[in-house]
Amino acid sequence: MSRLGVVLAGAALSLSLSAAASGSAPGVQTLERAAQALETELAELDLRTRPGGSPDAKPGAAFQAADEAGWDILIELQDSGTYVPPQAEMVLQLMPPPNSTASRPVAEDYLAGITALRRPSIQAPPISVAAGTTDTDTSTSDVIAASAVAVALLGLVIGCGALWRGRRHDHLASIAFTDGLTGLMNRRRFDLDVDGATQRGRSCTAALMIDVDHFKSFNDTYGHACGDDVLRVVSTTITQNLRRGDIAYRYGGEEFSVLLPGTDNQAAEIVAERLRHAIETISLDCDSHVTASIGVASGPSRQLESVVTAADAAMYGAKSAGRNRTMVSGNDSSPALI
Repeated sequence: MSRLGVVLAGAALSLSLSAAASGSAPGVQTLERAAQALETELAELDLRTRPGGSPDAKPGAAFQAADEAGWDILIELQDSGTYVPPQAEMVLQLMPPPNSTASRPVAEDYLAGITALRRPSIQAPPISVAAGTTDTDTSTSDVIAASAVAVALLGLVIGCGALWRGRRHDHLASIAFTDGLTGLMNRRRFDLDVDGATQRGRSCTAALMIDVDHFKSFNDTYGHACGDDVLRVVSTTITQNLRRGDIAYRYGGEEFSVLLPGTDNQAAEIVAERLRHAIETISLDCDSHVTASIGVASGPSRQLESVVTAADAAMYGAKSAGRNRTMVSGNDSSPALI
């Protein structure tokens, strides 16, 4: 079961057991509301039976409102499992309309219902106590119900703890696989992704190896703050100019790598040139000009380690040829992967 499933299951169990425990004891406030609704109906009933009144007259608005409220309260009590005395249940039913063949309750029925609702012994209804049981049996049931609720709450706490630990684990994993300066995935993640693709991949995958030209001069001339700005802006530029599905990494130092699933050399070279031109237009506060050399290679995903090696060799070929250029493996002295 997932961590979220544990939490939801614990919450559902807690709520259901809590509802069962609360339903085992009558809702005193709800019972009192029922008694008050019956008192309103009784008062209106008395008005119709006084001299000049008509017992069979259509009930007034106040009686109808109280009658409907009593019916709603009865449903509420029954849904919660609360014991309702038979005398009260009879008069809490909706009043039959005038001229109906159904029996219509009278004032004495309402009085009996109100009295039954307010009887203290209703909190221990006879229907819940079987013959031969004792008060100890009832108390034991209450203890069992309370214990069940406590266990459910404990399960909920444990589930929440598991979810929190899982999220913390995910957060720590994210930190472990993310480069702190650029926000790109790091070399550790790159190696894992290459290994995974090598084991299960059959399609063609391309790799780009990108090196910022003359990076050491940024640190030596303008300071390390400028060098950090260069790396951050280059990483952002790379991310903004990739296609959906392409994945960028900070490979180490001033080197970046990109994996392009389902891409051959021709398509990868187009992406690489787009990246190189975008990096060339970067503007920095330290008034320095940024360029990059890019190596491109592609091949079957199961040979991705060799593809990366070939792209790295092509990148060094681009630097040797004058920098600020893209070189494709197979177009120079590096062998092409087929």
